[in-house]
Order: sequence, then structure tokens, then C-alpha cells
Amino acid sequence: MNITDKVTQALDANSPEDKLQLMTAPWGAIASRVPGWSRVIHYLFFKSVFQAMPEIKTVLILGVYMGRDITIMLDVCAGRALQVVGVDRFADQPCDDWAPEKKGQTWAESGFGDAPDIKKALDNINPQEPHQVKLIQSDSAVFLANVTGQFDFIYIDTSHDYDTVKREIEAVRKLCHPGTLLAGDDFINEGKEWWGVDRAVGDSFKPQTASVLGQMIWYGAAADLK
Repeated sequence: MNITDKVTQALDANSPEDKLQLMTAPWGAIASRVPGWSRVIHYLFFKSVFQAMPEIKTVLILGVYMGRDITIMLDVCAGRALQVVGVDRFADQPCDDWAPEKKGQTWAESGFGDAPDIKKALDNINPQEPHQVKLIQSDSAVFLANVTGQFDFIYIDTSHDYDTVKREIEAVRKLCHPGTLLAGDDFINEGKEWWGVDRAVGDSFKPQTASVLGQMIWYGAAADLK
């Protein structure tokens, strides 16, 4: 069974309503403390990924904001050591996937709340032993052009326009080993025609190899990239 199927199997096992209810409280505690957009479905996804793949030890996440996704990862991996690298601009700059009329605005002016802040994110995550979390302030293109090494799990959640997602998937290829899992958020454009995650994923993976949870979270094996 390949890793995509393993994750899907774990998602199916964790998806019955009674099991989802058990995730509501820990997700709610995180959501009330850490700003962000990830929902209980993201808690379900990360929990299932780490259940299905106990071999995951190193994680790269592109797009941190205030640290909610990393906080969820550490929560579902209690008692298990993770090394997480999180990359974000951590600046009050517009993203490439913002609506055209918002491109010259700040985060607050655009209705997105506070701008990403590296100190606030690290305070929110508050990593405890045995976990190790390193946050890096950088544009993803600059970071990916210079980073070396390999990761077991890479999660992509920066700008959701086609060009950015396609470029990031291609750029992380060098950081993957045969068992690396790739995933990302906001697969469906939700009426934002300037988004293009679905097309970028479709153009990056071999046909019918990537999967999607709830029309939101995409995932696939690095070994299935075209």
C-alpha cells in the first residue's frame, strides 16, 4: 500500500461522527488561542497523517501565519519527537492570491486580521521537548532556492495562485525522498477565479494519484510527481 492510500485509510477510520467529536475539544482549544483559518478537518487530516506514517520525523511547512497548523501537528504527536521547519514572510505584505482590489492594502485593511508575526507565531506554538521548531522569515522562493536536505512531510499553504503553488511543488522535489508525503490547503478556489491550487496539483502529479479531503486539503506521494 502506498503512502497516499495509507493516509486515506487512516482518514476513513477517523472520520465517523463519534471519532470526529473527540477531536472537537482539542481543536477548539487551539483555535481559541491561535489565530488562523484551519478547521477541525485540518486536525483530522494531521492526526490521520501522523497515525498512518509513524516514520515522519521531519516536517517542512510553507506558510505559517500565526502557527495554528504547527500547533495542531505537535498536539497530535504528543510524546513523539518532531523536527519542524516553518517558513513565512512574516510581514505585512499582500499575497499573490489576494483579490486584485486588495493588492495594495495591509492585512488589516483587507479583512485578514493581524499580519503574520514570527515572535507571536513562536509564542503561540510554544514547542516543548522533544519537539524542535525552527521558524524562518523568508519568501518561499528564496528559501527553496537555498535549502538542502530532505523532509518526510511537506505542507504547502502560502499563496494559492497557480504559479506559486506549481513553482513550490516543483521546488520541493529536491527535498523529497521516495517516502515523502506532500500536502496543502485550499484545493477548491471557492469562487476566487484568480486561485489555482486544483490546477497546479493536477499538473504536478501523475493522473489519479493525488487525493483531496473535503474539497480542501490535497495530498499525494512525492514519488507520484510527474
